[in-house]
Amino acid sequence: IGQNLGFVLCLFMAKLPSARVLRRLIDYDPETGSMVWKERPVWLFRDSSRVPRKQVCETWNKRFAGRPALNTLQNKGYRSGEIFARGCKSHRAAWVIVHGEWPKDQIDHINGDPADNRISNLRSVSGASNLKNRARPKSNKSGHIGVRRRKNGPWRVQISSSGEYVFNKTFKTYEEACAAYQAEAPKHGF
Repeated sequence: IGQNLGFVLCLFMAKLPSARVLRRLIDYDPETGSMVWKERPVWLFRDSSRVPRKQVCETWNKRFAGRPALNTLQNKGYRSGEIFARGCKSHRAAWVIVHGEWPKDQIDHINGDPADNRISNLRSVSGASNLKNRARPKSNKSGHIGVRRRKNGPWRVQISSSGEYVFNKTFKTYEEACAAYQAEAPKHGF
């Protein structure tokens, strides 16, 4: 059981499973982004108070092995599920399976579709960089990110980085405001 100790310890510890554990549990297709539960060996299970581990294992494998893994669609479009009773986002698990370690910060979906977990669509980024790839908020009435207007007042362009405005100016027309945003945003990494 020595080589299996890492798997067993992972069951009882609060940390996320390693790449080795995830690769043993999930079959991930980097071309499609799909994940399927692999069949689990009996040693990965514990006896319950009324059921022996062999029966627990057989029941789990009949119910889950070969079926989609981490595939529950969340309210913001991300896919997720549980591994050893701990929540796990499928895009983060895909990253670990391919790259061998948990990302230090955030994983960005390049095309903006949070359900598209193909490895070519995922990149590790900082929180600030992840915001650069965001869609226009639904509350934005102007139709342009960073441009807003209050009740017949001037058009305002605001660009912030690390919680501080790096650009905050007003313009008479919408076109001027949009042009100013387009000119300034790249200077600040947007």
